[in-house]
Amino acid sequence: MGLDNMPGINPCEITNTDVRDKDGLIDCKSTMECGGCTFKNELDKSEFVLGDSTYGLFATPCWYRGKYGNYMIDRVIESTGLLKDYDGGFYGDIDYDEEQGDQGGLSYDYCLELANAMESVSDKWDEIAMTLEPMPEQKDRLKKDWRYAIWWLRFSANFADGSRVWY
Repeated sequence: MGLDNMPGINPCEITNTDVRDKDGLIDCKSTMECGGCTFKNELDKSEFVLGDSTYGLFATPCWYRGKYGNYMIDRVIESTGLLKDYDGGFYGDIDYDEEQGDQGGLSYDYCLELANAMESVSDKWDEIAMTLEPMPEQKDRLKKDWRYAIWWLRFSANFADGSRVWY
């Protein structure tokens, strides 16, 4: 089963800067081109660039591939015992509620808590990353992927009121 994370509320909808296609869906490319994509605008202020991240389903830039985030968290738990309180990681703290049609997610507070917990063990992740891939450029990529996950969690808290999950 997969796990993708998406903004709790699309930030471009919050700011009313989203551009819609003929079917009424958000057109990410057009929204970015006119400067209305909160995600891209914030990403441009960071160390990351568009296309330099772990996207979720449909390669939507503001979505995150939570299954990969959980993979990294699981490696930390297995190797160090740290982050055990976040064993569910990117599944979050909002439970699945079939009656409400809610698949669950990460609340504003949980996004920040998880980001802070991950940041506190970044040095441990860097050590673990050195054991996972044989190529030096891949090791650097793994370290950057960890930092991106932290950035994405903070972005989702601050600009999207958390994250919804889809699996």
